[in-house]
Amino acid sequence: MRHLFPTQGSPRQVTVTGQVFSERERIAIQKVAAKHYSVETAEQVVCEVARMFNVSVEEIRGEARTMRLVDARTVIAFALRQRGFRLHEIGRYLNRHTSSIVHLSQRAVNVSELREMAEALS
Repeated sequence: MRHLFPTQGSPRQVTVTGQVFSERERIAIQKVAAKHYSVETAEQVVCEVARMFNVSVEEIRGEARTMRLVDARTVIAFALRQRGFRLHEIGRYLNRHTSSIVHLSQRAVNVSELREMAEALS
């Protein structure tokens, strides 16, 4: 991601590698950069949790509802919510309905061991 530096002149303009952009263009650039970074982060979180629980990413995204997979999904949902992901984005990534993601996130709040695992991913 490129760094954005304010110009000496107008506070509503920024310079990216020598080019001057308006505030609206800067926000659009940041949104695109954030989306790219978010996908990277989601994959990193899922891979790390899969390793922690000794399961595959396919199993996490699959239909099985064993306790180990539910715990892994709970940690992922909570960790991604803490990073600012939207419920439908997490649901799409885990192949789950939005209401399932809400339930998983609430479960993480109630089960301190899972919440601590999610917070340790930071």
